[in-house]
Amino acid sequence: MLILPITTPLLAANDDLVKILLDAAELEENDILVLSSKAVATIEGAAINLAMITPTPQATTIAKSCNQTPEFSQAILDETKRMNGEVLGVCPYAVLTLLKPDGMKEGNILVPNAGLDHSNIAEGFVIGWPQNPVASTKRICAALRKATGKSLSVIISDSCCRVSRLGVTAFALTCAGIEPISSRIGKNDLFGKPLRVTREAVA
Repeated sequence: MLILPITTPLLAANDDLVKILLDAAELEENDILVLSSKAVATIEGAAINLAMITPTPQATTIAKSCNQTPEFSQAILDETKRMNGEVLGVCPYAVLTLLKPDGMKEGNILVPNAGLDHSNIAEGFVIGWPQNPVASTKRICAALRKATGKSLSVIISDSCCRVSRLGVTAFALTCAGIEPISSRIGKNDLFGKPLRVTREAVA
């Protein structure tokens, strides 16, 4: 596997991300493009203007515990509600949220701040995931395949922290064109022992 970065201009709402990607890289058959959730959300105009938010008493209380503004805490609560989630706890600079976006049939997603972030967005705004990450991934993948005539795949990724561990890691939020999970159940490990629960997160 060869991992190559694609450098783009600074993205803004309503930019044609597919055209920008095609101008910036020569895509080959079976390439997999990993796109930041924030990049996709930015071009889709999903940035949240904190000046337009009126905090609730709950948001004000959370803000004091997390060293955040009440407006940002309210944005987190709103996003958590939109994605059928709940607040599990708070710590300095973060609210731990458990999300189950519409269309997610199994499991849930454990992330800080409901995926919202102050980074890589204009002052006074926060940015999170696309409103419908599944639809966004399918749309971008289909457009790239149509434009190139090649079998391409797309992963929208985000970064998160592991509970009680330092360091940020990336995870696949949604994907199109590839199977994200490979079941190893029923196969043998290196010593011939049957695997019973292992499902490899290919994406």
